[in-house]
Amino acid sequence: MTEERQINVDYGLLAKYLNEEADGVETAQVNEWVNASVENRQEFEKLRQAWDIASAEIGMKEWNEKRSKEQFLLKVIHEQAEAIRQKEIVVKISRRLIQNIWKYAAVAVVLIGVSGILVYNLLDDHQGGTFTEVAVSKGSRSQMTLPDGSQVWLNADSKIKYTSDFNKLDRSIYLEGEAYFEVAKNLHKTFLVNAGGLVVEAVGTAFNVKAYPNENVVEATLVEGLVKVGPLDKPSQMIILKPNEQVFYYKPDLKNNQSEKLLVSKGIESSTFTSWMNGQIEISGETLDYIAIKLGRQYDVQFHFDDPSIRNLRFTGVFKNETIEQVLEVLKISSPVSYRIHEREIWLTRKPGTMMSKPAQNISTN
Repeated sequence: MTEERQINVDYGLLAKYLNEEADGVETAQVNEWVNASVENRQEFEKLRQAWDIASAEIGMKEWNEKRSKEQFLLKVIHEQAEAIRQKEIVVKISRRLIQNIWKYAAVAVVLIGVSGILVYNLLDDHQGGTFTEVAVSKGSRSQMTLPDGSQVWLNADSKIKYTSDFNKLDRSIYLEGEAYFEVAKNLHKTFLVNAGGLVVEAVGTAFNVKAYPNENVVEATLVEGLVKVGPLDKPSQMIILKPNEQVFYYKPDLKNNQSEKLLVSKGIESSTFTSWMNGQIEISGETLDYIAIKLGRQYDVQFHFDDPSIRNLRFTGVFKNETIEQVLEVLKISSPVSYRIHEREIWLTRKPGTMMSKPAQNISTN
């Protein structure tokens, strides 16, 4: 296949065809491309095998263009990982296989920029094997199924990583960002989430973890079941969380002479901390400085402050599926904050002649 042919391949259409959802015209388009060259036929056969193998593991419920593209790429990666295991070349992975994996990773960047998911396998020199990493860009969310059947929802600007040994000896996940886990029950293999110095242990439950690298607090919120939570490599400090309880892990900060600590909050509404899965943004007495970080992730925009005095304004409110322009208009109407936009850059400033108020502003589009 020529490079031009690769670029022009509509993998969304191929996914629809492989899922037996293509109509007559779309089927003809796929057949025309497959029969155009030997390379195309070989490429299609490889992708078809990947689809069949992973479909048995993950399954497809109904056609959804955005989700199907994500799942299609996940299937390709799982097929590549299975090929590595079958040939027992985990350590000495071939250069050609790496090139193939990166080819599909590049396809992910081009084809699903809207959903913003990137999946790839790489050789891990430190662990002596391979790992799979799933990354979601700013302005996106995604859902995936792990090899043990556990479900993971990834929030914007987040990623998880797990080794090729996942679900063999243990079930360890490394998280940067925010994710919601529905863990498949297995009393013999503990499910471990390592996130920003905090470890969450579960055997079968549902919980949310937020651990962005640029934030000094890691949050773990339990929805159902039981989990053990504590600092990495400090088993004596592990605590048990019950449903509607939350732990805050404050990372050690040598610069500000702050040691690590755990705080537990009980009787919370766990749904408040998982509402992001439904496109909802909840703000509770947060500063505009932090809100700008949160909105920047969710909408893939960059905020700037023309007037630093508004950084500490506090707001409370709920947004669901609003555009960034709608959110900014609400901020403007309900506070002394004004804004201007150029492409994906947003500048915040104080309205001329307005007074700075101390109480939290209530903001909402409802």
